[in-house]
Amino acid sequence: MASIIGVETLQHTNGTTAATITSGGKLYSAGHVIQVVTSTDAAQGSTSSTSFVVAGSLSASITPSSTSSKIFVQVNSSAYIAAVGAEAAYTIYRDNTTNIGNADGLSRAYAGSSDLICPLYMSVLDSPATTSSVTYNIYFRRTQGSGSVYVNLRTGLQTMTLMEIAG
Repeated sequence: MASIIGVETLQHTNGTTAATITSGGKLYSAGHVIQVVTSTDAAQGSTSSTSFVVAGSLSASITPSSTSSKIFVQVNSSAYIAAVGAEAAYTIYRDNTTNIGNADGLSRAYAGSSDLICPLYMSVLDSPATTSSVTYNIYFRRTQGSGSVYVNLRTGLQTMTLMEIAG
């Protein structure tokens, strides 16, 4: 004979909520991954702008299930600097309006005595405080030197992965 216990909240003996169970039957516990979204793209992006601009077409969207959720954003691509003495900064934007890195970028690439191609990996934990869909994009800019800077020059497969972490 099977037994069924119906609960909405699991509570620790100290009175704190350890986990909640939604009306849809999903178990949520703070700090655990709720959902994962991955996007891939092979497009190249380039700019000579000294202001942050969107870096090609790689983007990913996620709809948080709670306003207390965090979104962990990971990007794998490549950076290319063709001009000697040029430097680029790369960052991640939410909804094309909010730089969730910083003014100097999450990652930088510099071509010293010759051109440079290198892996570009960025990760950041965002707190969008919404249950509406949010979209993340790579942005980049030339920070010094002349000429263009690139993302995904050899048009390899670049990825963006979003993980919703329960708050």
